[in-house]
Amino acid sequence: MQNAVSLLGLGRMGSALARLFVERGCAATVWNRTAAKTVPLAELGARVAPTAGAAVQANPTSIVCVDRYAQVKNLLSEPKSRGVLAGRTIVNLTWGTPEEAWDLRSWVVEGGAQYLDGAILDYPSEMGTGRSVILYAGERAVFDVCEPLLSLMAEPRYGGADPAWPNALGSAVVPFLGGAVGGFLEGAAYAHEFQVSPRDVMELLIDRIDVCRRALVDAVEQIEAGDHATEQASAKTFFEAAQAVCASVDEVGHQGLVMSAFCELLEPLLVAGKGDLAVSAVYDQLCARYQSSSDSCSVR
Repeated sequence: MQNAVSLLGLGRMGSALARLFVERGCAATVWNRTAAKTVPLAELGARVAPTAGAAVQANPTSIVCVDRYAQVKNLLSEPKSRGVLAGRTIVNLTWGTPEEAWDLRSWVVEGGAQYLDGAILDYPSEMGTGRSVILYAGERAVFDVCEPLLSLMAEPRYGGADPAWPNALGSAVVPFLGGAVGGFLEGAAYAHEFQVSPRDVMELLIDRIDVCRRALVDAVEQIEAGDHATEQASAKTFFEAAQAVCASVDEVGHQGLVMSAFCELLEPLLVAGKGDLAVSAVYDQLCARYQSSSDSCSVR
């Protein structure tokens, strides 16, 4: 296994990853635009590179963890121009879009380097605990070489050669996570008006989390079967319940933004006379609505 790695970008996540590598005995080289962030890591034993290019040159594999893809290009432009990328592997853990991943892969490979794109879907504190997953895509042979090193951070889940996969899958999951957290906070604020504590709301949600799991499993099975008939709660049932919640929230002077968005998602299904179908029928309706856009975004 490789036991040397460079890390470029020492925000909260980048610093957590660098600290993890050092603590697990890796020879870690670090670089950050704000040099002060390298000091705690240097005290732990990390080597500090004076430039991004020096960091890339120091080890066969470099992990980049910054805010945006444009920043990745910016910090790697000088090393690329000097031929430093040639023969090295760049693992990009920066959040972005599938289009940005395609573009950056081509740009890095043009410089003679190998490329893996990745997406982190957890908090810095979860890295190295065995509870987190990082999504990766790129050439299989490159992933296989890097996998033992990547496993030190989190379970590395490989999705194939297309570098768009981590961002596409990650961006599909984020609306669920954001909606769940936003819905909880919105609901807890509403419940506060009736002296119900946030902890009471949280404990009931955790106790009933299996309902959500079953809903997801049922939805996927219905989508895969192409059959949205249901003997359980229909889209109309969900819509009417959501409208009742929105009315109650409005009565206490709050805004039910998350629930209102859910109503907007369901309403076209009812207008089309398909309210007796399962909520999963929304998937087909959305895919049909955006079919022209998806045709222009084929895998590269």
